[in-house]
Amino acid sequence: MYASERQLSRLRLAYLKAVLNQEIGAFDTELTSGKVITGISKHMSVIQDAIGEKLGHFTSSCATFFAGIVIAAICCWEVALLCLVVVPLILIIGATYTKKMN
Repeated sequence: MYASERQLSRLRLAYLKAVLNQEIGAFDTELTSGKVITGISKHMSVIQDAIGEKLGHFTSSCATFFAGIVIAAICCWEVALLCLVVVPLILIIGATYTKKMN
């Protein structure tokens, strides 16, 4: 969580600098102070979700999968081979299902 908070504060600062470097005319019609604040809070919360807990779970899941494949290869290479064939099929089916749901 600490790393995601640090990255998020850097992103907020970079976002604010980019907004402040706009020409003054941009603030007349397109960019109001309310839109800037809303943009920072809305987008940064989505980024924090992605960087924080979800990235940790993804990294942990990948490490567990590869460790399982290595252990299966050491104990019984047939099981490891079966897993390497079945997992891509599961990923393809999951991706297809996700596309249909969205």
